[in-house]
Amino acid sequence: SVIGSTGLSATYDNLIYLTVTSDGTRSFGLQGRSESLPPSLLGFDRDTRTLTLLGTKEEFQLHTDREKVIEAIEAADTEWVSGDYVRKNSEIQIKRVKDVLKQLVHEGRLDMRGKGKSGSPFEYRYAESPFSFPTLLTETRNDMPTEEDAWPVTMTF
Repeated sequence: SVIGSTGLSATYDNLIYLTVTSDGTRSFGLQGRSESLPPSLLGFDRDTRTLTLLGTKEEFQLHTDREKVIEAIEAADTEWVSGDYVRKNSEIQIKRVKDVLKQLVHEGRLDMRGKGKSGSPFEYRYAESPFSFPTLLTETRNDMPTEEDAWPVTMTF
């Protein structure tokens, strides 16, 4: 049901709602006979006066947590860092840090070592790429395809 002085008593099939919390976070959702949408966060650009869909609250929080974890690893003065170090320097709850680290390892963005036990805790570092990339202005790639090597492509719509 619709709560508040702006709600009208009536029967509705679907209700699209927009809420603004005390911290200024805007979210919207769908409630009704059809499948409900989880609350999704909106970003508001004051210059263009437009709303942008940022994703669900969980997706947005995961993205924010990933950025904090990566910043904590980048700020480390050692190659390998512990999960405890990441938690302290990212100021994220330990469960969330573990989930983010696990996801980054699964994606291949981080390497992990250790057994996760006392005396051999898990440690993390940026994964080394199996590919060699030329560095800016110091190397060139002679094996890159040229325009003559390209196959002609025709697209019909």
